[in-house]
Amino acid sequence: MTSPGAIAVAQSTGRHTEFIDLPHNQRRVSFSDLGLIDTNEILLFRLQAELVVLSACNTGGGDLTGDGVTGLSRAFIASGVPSVVVSLWSVPDAPTGQLMTTFYEEWLGGSDKATALRTAILETMAAYPDPINWAAFTLIGEAD
Repeated sequence: MTSPGAIAVAQSTGRHTEFIDLPHNQRRVSFSDLGLIDTNEILLFRLQAELVVLSACNTGGGDLTGDGVTGLSRAFIASGVPSVVVSLWSVPDAPTGQLMTTFYEEWLGGSDKATALRTAILETMAAYPDPINWAAFTLIGEAD
């Protein structure tokens, strides 16, 4: 089954296919090196990150199925990441920059992910009252 979504990354120079070894299943996988990693490729990884933040526009979207929404957030959680922050619609740059700066300051300062996001939303809301500026972001997965 294919899942929608991709992340833009830098292409390697002079090659169109990347081969990586995946230690969790001892096989070699080739990836199309077009500057994108799609959800099906993310599902092949076993990631050890505490959190993935996708602060671009519409990163929480995907296909609605009987199992919920399939997309980037679900691919990261299935690959071992316990928490993902995504946006649910197109987000403006300046408020998003403020929100993300506050979120990281709070989280790295010791707040749990949910509290850090709440604080960031409240501070951004004070500066930019229109909900389009702050209400798009949500935490999926573990709050701690």
